[in-house]
Amino acid sequence: VTISTDQMLYLCEEATRAGCEGQRAEIFAASAAKASAAFAGRRNVVAEDLQTAVLLTILPRALFVEAPISEEELESGPNSPQQTQQPDLEPIPPPPEDIRQNEDKDMEENDDESEQTDEEEQD
Repeated sequence: VTISTDQMLYLCEEATRAGCEGQRAEIFAASAAKASAAFAGRRNVVAEDLQTAVLLTILPRALFVEAPISEEELESGPNSPQQTQQPDLEPIPPPPEDIRQNEDKDMEENDDESEQTDEEEQD
């Protein structure tokens, strides 16, 4: 299973945006994306695999995560001076469009290969 340089760059950007320290998150994310593609029977990583990898490997290591709201904060209401303002986290952006365009080609190649394999099995 292959992963492109642009896809690796996307995973690195997501790990940086989440505040992950070191390179473990990116390494594990690349492995998770490849595993997701292999599990789906693809030879190339697609956007869905990248998003799965971000959810499984980068988010658990993220340093920029909102703290859960305590019961006291819920009872005191939203305008309470006890609450501290935390920055709103942006949702995970989708992978770049050029990666999605490559997915169509990869899907066609996988379909052709599976048809060839089916024909060989029938012989």
